[in-house]
Amino acid sequence: MNILLAAAAIVMGLSAPAQATEWLVCGNGEGTVSFSVLLGSLGVGVATDFKVNAGDKNWSTTPGEGIAISRSQAFETDTMLLADVKTEDLSELVAELRVFRAAEGDDYVYGGTLRIPGVGVWSVDCQG
Repeated sequence: MNILLAAAAIVMGLSAPAQATEWLVCGNGEGTVSFSVLLGSLGVGVATDFKVNAGDKNWSTTPGEGIAISRSQAFETDTMLLADVKTEDLSELVAELRVFRAAEGDDYVYGGTLRIPGVGVWSVDCQG
């Protein structure tokens, strides 16, 4: 009986759909600023993992990879991605990303803006 239950659990685990995740990295082309989003990290078009870099400053939702930040809001459709990250306690905006996406066949192009209050604003394109 236990063997049958174990086999059923394995089969059910194998039949679960795989969740693809991929980092989308948006930068100014000069390598001085970037905003990275782990797409598919929540499985419904909403990202939860972020990294922001500006000069020698680094912020991240991953502990130990920079100043701690939290997702404030993130919204993704087939044609756009809007994401804001705030300080860990959600009291101050750290960065906002506004990106539009165009596709033709297998080709995709992402472009938009990155704003880091008190630091600057940039036109960005994205890879990933």
